[in-house]
Amino acid sequence: GAPSHNILAITFTRKAAEELRSRIEQIMGWELSAGILVLNFHQFALRLLRQHYRVLGFTQQFIVLGARDQKEVVKECIKMCEKSTGTQGISASMTQAKREASLEDEDQVIDMML
Repeated sequence: GAPSHNILAITFTRKAAEELRSRIEQIMGWELSAGILVLNFHQFALRLLRQHYRVLGFTQQFIVLGARDQKEVVKECIKMCEKSTGTQGISASMTQAKREASLEDEDQVIDMML
């Protein structure tokens, strides 16, 4: 078999990763399972970003935005685009999408985009 430090297990949730880690330790024991990397996909992606930030053109102190901050950035980008082009095209498209999907507000349209 493969050495434990060559094994990566990725789950969808943090809870599932913790459960899998626990089961692996129960079966293999702590010493044999210590090298196995068990992460959810968000943790794995963040680990990749942190290891390869230079290649991606990031600074070492980059941050990952939470849902609320993501929405605010999208809203600000829309305002800047519309201001620079002098059109309301994006807002009009969002209003149409809101109406067609029977959504209550633009935030729900942004949620669909993210």
